[in-house]
Amino acid sequence: SHFKAPAAGDALTFSAKLPVGLSINAHTGVISGTPTDSDFGNNSVTVTATDAHGKAISESFHLAVGDTGPTATAIANQSAFEGHAFSLNVSSHFKAPAAGDALTFSAKLPAGLSINAHTGVISGTPTDSDFGNNSVTVTATDAHGKAISESFQLQVGDSGPTATAIANQSAFEGHSFSLDVSNHFLAPAAGDALTFSAKLPAGLSIDAHTGVISGTPTDGDFGNNTVTVTATDAHGKAISESFHLQVGDSGPTATAIANQSAFEGHSFSLDVSSHFAAPAAGDAL
Repeated sequence: SHFKAPAAGDALTFSAKLPVGLSINAHTGVISGTPTDSDFGNNSVTVTATDAHGKAISESFHLAVGDTGPTATAIANQSAFEGHAFSLNVSSHFKAPAAGDALTFSAKLPAGLSINAHTGVISGTPTDSDFGNNSVTVTATDAHGKAISESFQLQVGDSGPTATAIANQSAFEGHSFSLDVSNHFLAPAAGDALTFSAKLPAGLSIDAHTGVISGTPTDGDFGNNTVTVTATDAHGKAISESFHLQVGDSGPTATAIANQSAFEGHSFSLDVSSHFAAPAAGDAL
């Protein structure tokens, strides 16, 4: 409607200098298309109308291409376990406003996780401090600073500690015994402390924090004892390992008895019990 042929029956042909995403219909003069990211900003458009005899005229105008910003779809809630690797690609939930417009990703995440700014992949290993329900917010920002955010819940569970077999042990009644079993138990995640307990022979105990079993087996502990050690993490998940503790008898000990003298016809008495010691408390000689 902005161009008029010089005479009835003279058809105009249109051409134009346009942004990349647009084109002009040579016969109708309709400019159409979808501006791309490279068209962002103020574009000078020049339209030329040429009549059947090659005479032409041009008109120019400015086309300001704005940024509508990226769009997003909901991200489903997720679950993970502390101490176990987790990965989630959220890029498919965000769309740039135009072809050629790259998105950059950032996120508010639990301590053990991070997001790749270019790919939108969240990855890492949740720690003990991440246990429970975490609100995760992902933000996608386009090349012109327009941003959109989506949030979801990440439930981090506790898979519980793990354990390896403890070899059978031997000890002697009346002799001190010590065994550190902590290296046979592993917490599920960094920052998760284990507490130790155990079913033990009477003369032994376990340090709840270090996992060291120590003490002196008594006569009542003589023989083969089943020992069960339990490690419990900060969230109440537990695992147990058992082994056998064979408590032997090292036998009584003795000290020298001094030579004695007596007289014929005279009564004699000597208590030698103090020169002998049983190997353990409760063991009678």
